Amino acid sequence: MVATRWTRESLVASYGIPREKVVVIPCGIGPRTGTRETTDARDPFILYPAHTFPHKNHLRLLDALALVHKKRGVRVRCVCTGRLTSFFATIAARRAALGLTDQVEFRGYVPDSELDHLYSRSRFLIFPSLFEGFGLPLVEAFAHGTPVACSEHPVLREVAGDAALFFDGEDVESTADALFQLWDNAELRADLGARGLLRQAAFDWGPIAGAHRALYRHLMDEPLQLQDDEALKSFSNAGFLNAAHSR
Repeated sequence: MVATRWTRESLVASYGIPREKVVVIPCGIGPRTGTRETTDARDPFILYPAHTFPHKNHLRLLDALALVHKKRGVRVRCVCTGRLTSFFATIAARRAALGLTDQVEFRGYVPDSELDHLYSRSRFLIFPSLFEGFGLPLVEAFAHGTPVACSEHPVLREVAGDAALFFDGEDVESTADALFQLWDNAELRADLGARGLLRQAAFDWGPIAGAHRALYRHLMDEPLQLQDDEALKSFSNAGFLNAAHSR
């Protein structure tokens, strides 16, 4: 079982696993606490929740923030959460070299209640990660009505649909342009926030729980029922269903 179609195709291509043996069931998200707030009038910031692994791309994010200030004269405050790994020393050195120590804050791991508050108060979520299996922060942002800007990795495109502003995470100019565009455009933020709330429905626990139930029934050699078929079909598992019904 995998969380995205992209991951399934990657497994099929890399390891020769038959496609019909890999079931796609996305991650779900329950109701979130906290009401969406506006930060335009007071201390606005953007949010990046990610452990400080190299592929999470904090270095290019720092470069992009510095470029926005250099080219646009705009100082975008950024709050980063997530475990500080051994790579954080490299990130901290880049932050200091770019003069961003007071502009970019690393809070480390924070409890869910604090993270919910940050989602609800942030101007938008920035997610420049270069590799993901799913990208749960996008769905968490959608649940809060928080606009999203993210890298164009295929998994993130699959998860976000039309509810994000995409950029090339390997290109600092592209990242900086997206940063400034969403920071400066309240109408775009409102549109993406509304799209995110609609997109959140794709990750409701009801259908996801139904798909898990169907998979467990199959693994226990129990016949699949109509509602099982419908639950699995909703996540593009026609090949698996055909194989399951033909055995």
